[in-house]
Amino acid sequence: MQRTGTPSQVAEAVTELDAARRRLYAILARE
Repeated sequence: MQRTGTPSQVAEAVTELDAARRRLYAILARE
């Protein structure tokens, strides 16, 4: 997989993905 963007953009994307994954797990855990 090829990454584009500055290192700060990549870091921000990783942070966003991590937060989204945590929200998903929280929703699934409530079921």
